[in-house]
Amino acid sequence: MDRSRTSIARESPAVLVRRPLVSRTGRLTSTVLVILLLSCRITLGTDDLVNPIESWFEDSPSTLVSLAEQPANDPMLDSSAMSAADNRVSSEPLWSLTAESIFLVRTGAESRTLFFDLDTGADVLNVSDLNFNAEPGFEIELIRHRPGRRFDIEFRYFAVEAWDASKCVCTSPQLLVMNDLYGLNFSDVEAAQAFHATDLHSAELNFRLRATDNVTWLVGFRYLELDELFRVKDFFAEFEELSTTTRNRLYGAQAGADALLIGTRFLEVNLVGKVGVFGNAAQQKSMYSVSDASASAATGNVAFLGEIDWFAEVQLTRRIAARAGYHLIWVAGVALGPDQVEVTDLRPCCPPRAGIDANGDTLFHGPHVGITGTW
Repeated sequence: MDRSRTSIARESPAVLVRRPLVSRTGRLTSTVLVILLLSCRITLGTDDLVNPIESWFEDSPSTLVSLAEQPANDPMLDSSAMSAADNRVSSEPLWSLTAESIFLVRTGAESRTLFFDLDTGADVLNVSDLNFNAEPGFEIELIRHRPGRRFDIEFRYFAVEAWDASKCVCTSPQLLVMNDLYGLNFSDVEAAQAFHATDLHSAELNFRLRATDNVTWLVGFRYLELDELFRVKDFFAEFEELSTTTRNRLYGAQAGADALLIGTRFLEVNLVGKVGVFGNAAQQKSMYSVSDASASAATGNVAFLGEIDWFAEVQLTRRIAARAGYHLIWVAGVALGPDQVEVTDLRPCCPPRAGIDANGDTLFHGPHVGITGTW
């Protein structure tokens, strides 16, 4: 009896097959449910598991939009967004260098009579007769860009040397009178010449803070050199020369803005404005050739600078652009050569003495053209 039951149990396929089938189906069903729950959790988030039907069918458009706006819940979206941002930052240039030729005109000095006609008293030679032409110079601008940051660093240097203007008058048979130059008043002058020369150097370091897509604030330090030579020659019994050299060293802070007026793929137009307050170490030295007399003076005072630069850039290649524009620089509170004539006494009968007039101002303006490269 027991032996037959045992043999039937071993030979019955129904019993042997059905039990494993039920257990496999249960395990598969459990596994599928777990996978579905996990996938729902990853796709919808924890809050949607509370009521998935309401989550999908109630206000479905807004739900889909909100899900699209929450990449933080999707690790794959997070990595894609970070990768796109990294690619965008890495494609931005780290450096840009601009090299330009500049052509600046220096405005003339204030009117002052140097020589006048002995008979009529009319001006024959005046400081305002000395007109400066445009002189070439160079400018270099280097910017260190900081992708992903709000500010960049800018270094800029330009120089224009050897502005000069002169005028010579020969009035024979009428005679000229020297108009109290360095304390001297000679009459019977047959010929006279005036000469005026200027050198200008500027270096600045600025921080560029991006306020908006179109406006960048500028703040930094600037150093400026303005040197001049003023010389008067005359002839009545022999040639004589009176000359003055002035030196200005400006150190100070400046601030301004760089505004993008037009910005397209191939063309950008910018307007840059700066103002600065500076300490000026001013000096002057005057000499008289006949008596070898000389006198000098120095002072420290406050100077001001204003600058406007309008320029346009045309993109030639991905990394190279052509630039052209117009530049204006106004400097006030400086010692200019002709202004020292009235504060200096070089008469041979007296000990030479000199003061210094550092209240002059002048304007430089002109076009510039060059090329910009980025990398």
